[in-house]
Amino acid sequence: MVKKGMYKKIQEQKKLGYSISEISRMNSLDRKTTRKYYSMNPEEFSAYFASKSNREKKLDDYKECILELYELNNFQKLNMSAVFDYLEERFGALKCTEKTLRNYVHHLKYNNDIKLKSNVRMFQKVKELPLGKQMQLDFGQYQFASGLKVYIFAAVLSSSRYKYISLQEHPFKTRDVIQHLIECFDTIGGLPEEIVIDQDTTMVVSENHGDIIYTKEFHEFKSEMNFSMYVCRKADPESKGKVENLVGFVKKNFFSIRNYFDINSISEDLSKWLRRRANGKISISTGLIPEEVLKLEQEYLKPIRSSIFRNSTQHREKRTVSEKSYISFKSCLYSIPVEYKSKTVDIEFGSENLNIYFQNKLIATHKISIFKGKTVNIREHFRETPRTAKTLKEEAYSLYDFSEWKEFVMNNFKFYPRYVRDQSIYARKHLSENIEINILKESIKYCSDNQLYSFRNLYETYKVYLNESSLPKPKSEKIFKPINSNRSGIKVKTRDIGFYSSFATEKGSV
Repeated sequence: MVKKGMYKKIQEQKKLGYSISEISRMNSLDRKTTRKYYSMNPEEFSAYFASKSNREKKLDDYKECILELYELNNFQKLNMSAVFDYLEERFGALKCTEKTLRNYVHHLKYNNDIKLKSNVRMFQKVKELPLGKQMQLDFGQYQFASGLKVYIFAAVLSSSRYKYISLQEHPFKTRDVIQHLIECFDTIGGLPEEIVIDQDTTMVVSENHGDIIYTKEFHEFKSEMNFSMYVCRKADPESKGKVENLVGFVKKNFFSIRNYFDINSISEDLSKWLRRRANGKISISTGLIPEEVLKLEQEYLKPIRSSIFRNSTQHREKRTVSEKSYISFKSCLYSIPVEYKSKTVDIEFGSENLNIYFQNKLIATHKISIFKGKTVNIREHFRETPRTAKTLKEEAYSLYDFSEWKEFVMNNFKFYPRYVRDQSIYARKHLSENIEINILKESIKYCSDNQLYSFRNLYETYKVYLNESSLPKPKSEKIFKPINSNRSGIKVKTRDIGFYSSFATEKGSV
């Protein structure tokens, strides 16, 4: 029997149009079980649930012992394996499994026979810090309905509550964190005395009873900027609660009701939201507007120092992206996201990595190849991520209106469900222009008869048929009239047999 929460979930999925098989897979339920609750209305389920809840349980004979055991342990959460072992030790082998015991204890909790104590963590309000003293730093990630995933850099000044948010499309590395910090310092107009972080691996290698070991690059950045660090435990609301609230705030209040297909379109909206909402409204904690208090706090911030990590365009080289979305560097080709084809980009390189920028935005990073003439690809560069798979499927389906094409496209999506994006893009690229419809139909028939439902197979078949149709037709063979063998009166010259005998005798004597 499933619980009320699972029944509601099944019914909600039913309303959304999911089939019994799909619901079974999503909830890891047996199909028979899913079918049973799929067809029940709420009244039927309530009656069924009540009848099952009130029936005699296998473990009812041990109820008093179980309650006594929880009471002796001050109604704390107990390990079910230990409870099962205790009962077997006291009463001998039980006629049930450990899972049955777990379900029975859930039943006791549901009927309030057992009320477990919750471990409530006690917090003490932290004193407000002076202006310019501290900034808290945290990271997060969010995926939009479009499939776009962004990584969040969040910072908040502890005194003024001024908030700073920036985004990128790949997981953070130490150099990324440093660049975001530099841009953050530029935005707030200075440096705080202290930055509070948790034990993030981009900045901290290890922590042993207060002895912090930072990553090499971050240690250098920290030294040149001259700020102190406080490394707190993960998810510690007393030490870093302000910024953890900010990450949740931006997800719930900004991201949750919006959908974006590329990160570039987020920046302007996010900037306006920060000015209007996050920094432009009165803070509940201070009763003041963060943007106004920042003007005062800037007087207490330390001046920004020069940094070897600050991005500079003085040491970059220009490259033009080819039509095939590559740039050339030291006799090798490196891929660039397709949206930057034919555009001019900047490259920045060291001993190992090659960074590519477009208008000061990092768009690609490659490991520099040690072999000459190599083509270095990143598959995601050639995917049209701003467009949903659904849109691409519709475009492929609508390329032609005859039934053979429609049927072939549906079979393609059926045979390649994980690659519908790649298949659809290939179809649009190779099968959308200058196509001979009759030859295409002939190619579709051949591929369908042989169950070759890839668009690549179809295109290769089409090229073969197209090539055959362009070859000159062979000349027709000359037709010879048969000889009329029915003519009479034809005389054939004959020789006497003696002629051949004398000829043979002469040849033999030679």
